Amino acid sequence: MVGGLGRVQVDTRGEFGGLGIEVTMEEGLIKVVAPIDETPAAKAGIMSNDIITHLDEQPVQGLTLDQAVEKMRGRVNTKIKLKIMRKGQDKPVEVSITRDLIRVRSVRSRLASERRKEKSSHLSLRDDRHASRRGADSGGRLD
Repeated sequence: MVGGLGRVQVDTRGEFGGLGIEVTMEEGLIKVVAPIDETPAAKAGIMSNDIITHLDEQPVQGLTLDQAVEKMRGRVNTKIKLKIMRKGQDKPVEVSITRDLIRVRSVRSRLASERRKEKSSHLSLRDDRHASRRGADSGGRLD
C-alpha cells in the first residue's frame, strides 16, 4: 500500500515499488495504456490494451483507479498475480509479477516555430525528473 511516507517518496524521489505500467479505468476494469520499458510488467509480456480483471484473485470491479494502483504497488521483491483479458484470446491469462523499484522519468516535448510563417520547426525537450508529482497526460496512472 502506498500512502503517507510511500506517497511522499513517489512525489519527491519519483520512484516506488511496483510493476511499471501506465493504467486507466475503463468500464470498471483496469486497462493497460502501456508497459514501461525494462520493467517487470514489460518483461512479463504485459501489453497495451490488456484488461486487468483480478489482482491476487480479487476482482478489480468496484475498485477505484487509485485503489487498484495501490494494490499493484508494494514492496520490492514481492509478487502479485494478475488475471488479464487479451484481445484474440478466449481465456484469461494469469501472470505472476515480482515488483521492482520503478523510477519515473518524465520528458516533455513540443514543437515550436520562431515565426508562424516559417516552415521549419524545432523540437524542445524538458526533463521533469525533479517535478513534484508524476501523472500521465491521458489521465492514466502509473504503477
